[in-house]
Parts: sequence; structure tokens; C-alpha cells
Amino acid sequence: MKTRTVKRAIKIGLGALAIGFYVAAQAADVSEFSVLKGKKYSQSEAGPPGDGFAFYWWSASVRLTTANAVTEATATPPGLDAIPLFEQADPKWLQFETIGGLTMPDMNANFPNGSYLVAMTTAHDGNRNVTLSLTGDSYPNTPTFLNFGMLESVNPSAAFTLSWSAFTSGTANDYIRVQALDGDENEVFGTPAFGAVGALSGSAASVVIPAGTLPPENSYRVILTFIKVITRDPTSYAGAIGLAGYYKSTEASL
Repeated sequence: MKTRTVKRAIKIGLGALAIGFYVAAQAADVSEFSVLKGKKYSQSEAGPPGDGFAFYWWSASVRLTTANAVTEATATPPGLDAIPLFEQADPKWLQFETIGGLTMPDMNANFPNGSYLVAMTTAHDGNRNVTLSLTGDSYPNTPTFLNFGMLESVNPSAAFTLSWSAFTSGTANDYIRVQALDGDENEVFGTPAFGAVGALSGSAASVVIPAGTLPPENSYRVILTFIKVITRDPTSYAGAIGLAGYYKSTEASL
């Protein structure tokens, strides 16, 4: 098997992209698993963020129903070696994400498009091996906060409507995720999981952060993610949902 030269490391906590999915009848050990390619941006002024310091990222993850429900999980890129997924700060979250950003040539060499095998050794559901197709390089447009000028003057005692530029060609099959994190990387606000009631589809353009969500004594950052869903698999592992897609995310200070 070919091996990759890119360095790898564990990403702890919510700094790594955590999407969250929803299934009605849940499996005993796993609720979700995913393979994603993306690009991350930081917006520091009104208008779309520039590409100067934006790089590509690859991640694979498995969400457990309970801690220790999966004893081992790996993701195997096309024609390459299996990559182990590691327990995160949340013991129900196994993930691997590239450390630092990759250029597009690095991404294509180390994590090429094709079929990715996600293998899970579970406590009650046996060994589960699911292949997710990730092809097409269908990265969405770059998310941009439209009311950027208001982000640093949010009244924490009042509801705040966060708005953004449209997800170009976004559909009901696509997904938008909004998270607000405090200085310790704790999520203080998050939109519903993929497939859940109230989840934001690719046509959403705003969300309301309720009053009292952002205590004034803390600092926050908000992350807006557009995900173009390529593969959605709710059947290969009954009760769990698999997803492969391309994303772009933009963060800004609150």
C-alpha cells in the first residue's frame, strides 16, 4: 500500500469540525460516521474572507452512543493505509484531522478522491465496514457573515440574528452548521444536527442566537460551515448515518 508523507496529529475538542447527525432509530454503539474534505477561513472585516491564509483539511470521525462503545476505528483513503481515529476530549467522539492546513496538491496526493473505508470495531454491533464515496471536488462557496460589523457589539441580553451570504446552489440535501464557542472551546450555541428537526439546509440564510446565550464576561468566536453532501448513507450500518462531503467554514470573533 502507498503511504502519505503529510504529518498527522490528534485534534482535541471543538477546534476540529464537529457536525452532529441525527437518526430516528439509533444503533447500539454508533450514531454517525463521516469523511470530510474542507477549507477553513477567518473573517476579520466586512466582505468575503481572503484566500491568503486558508488551507485544506481532511477529517474522519465516528460518534459513539456511549463511551467505549467502539474499541477501534479507522478510515482508509483510496489506495493508502488505514488511519486510526483517536478519542477526543468528549469520550464519545473519535476523530482524526490533519494537523495544520494542506495545499490542494498535498490534499489530492494524501487524501485523494474516491472510496473511503470506515472500519469500526464495536462492543455490541460487531465489526462494521462501510465505504463512503467522496468525489467531484464540489467545495461550496466561502461562507461570509453579512452583518460582520455587528458581531463585536452584540447585546447579550437580547436575541441576535446572525446572517450570511447564500450557499450557492445549496439544496435541501446540503447542510449548514453554526456554532458559537467560548474561550475554553465549549460550545455555547449550536444549530441542530444533520437530519434533525430544525437543522439548517443549504438554503438557510440566518439563525437567531437567543438572548442570554453569550454571557458578557467571556469572549467568543462563531463558526459558519457550508457542507456539500456527496454521500448520505443511512442504511449500511442500520441505526447510524454515514456522510461524505466537501465543506468550507468561516470563523469570526463575537
